[in-house]
Amino acid sequence: MVTLARISAEIAAVLAANRPEKTAVFEAEYIVEELLQIKRNMLFLHKNDLLTPAQIEQLRTAATRRKNFEPLQYIFERAYFMDLVLKVSPAVLIPRPETEMLAEWAIKTLPANGRLLDVGCGSGAIVLAVAQARPDAAAEGVDVSAAALQVAEENRRRYGLANVKLYSSDLLSGVSGRYHLICANLPYVSSAELAECPVEVREFEPHLALSCPEDGLALIRKLLASAPEFLADNGQMMMELGETQAASVMAMAAASGQYRDIETVLDYNDRPRFVRVKKR
Repeated sequence: MVTLARISAEIAAVLAANRPEKTAVFEAEYIVEELLQIKRNMLFLHKNDLLTPAQIEQLRTAATRRKNFEPLQYIFERAYFMDLVLKVSPAVLIPRPETEMLAEWAIKTLPANGRLLDVGCGSGAIVLAVAQARPDAAAEGVDVSAAALQVAEENRRRYGLANVKLYSSDLLSGVSGRYHLICANLPYVSSAELAECPVEVREFEPHLALSCPEDGLALIRKLLASAPEFLADNGQMMMELGETQAASVMAMAAASGQYRDIETVLDYNDRPRFVRVKKR
């Protein structure tokens, strides 16, 4: 008979083969928590629980996948973003904690009954978080990937958010009207940078949503050029970037002559992660 304590130690040993012991223990606990739905701070109370053969097999399979650096979020098909539990798949990027800042800004800034557009919505993290917190909003999410939109739609249905519209668009080519706010977390990793990314990112996350030609800013250049046509008077846009790109993007926005109040916003680690602009 196999106890929870024994299988936890086994998983940690498997993971420790190619990562620090502290990380291996943390990830082993994460795997147990996700599969058995036992909160981490309660694991000690269940250490002597006996597991079924099916549970043991599931835990060992997950451990092997994680040993090979597959992201935990893809293994369990869920990610946590603000107050949402989102389905994720290899068709979408795994939502990052810093991206919550985009959603938080939109929630606070969007005027009453305002209109929001999330460009490159992926799993729907930003647009759904805003729509849930602001039921008065008319929120739209667009993506060029049909597979990503399917994931986003599943997440929208999970939360019953009728104030969200999801549809296909290559940047702004398929949208119409004007928006009070535009949010964008577009691909910004150059090909050279992608080759240096961790295995979890480079081998598992969708390159379509990660990497962009030239210096990684080709799509952001296009968005800056076309967005003013779709921004309401005094409308604003906030874009997530690589931490070395803010100065270049601010210069682009200024050179266009179409924006004012151009500023960099730091992330939780004080890195220049976002550029925010207002329509001139």
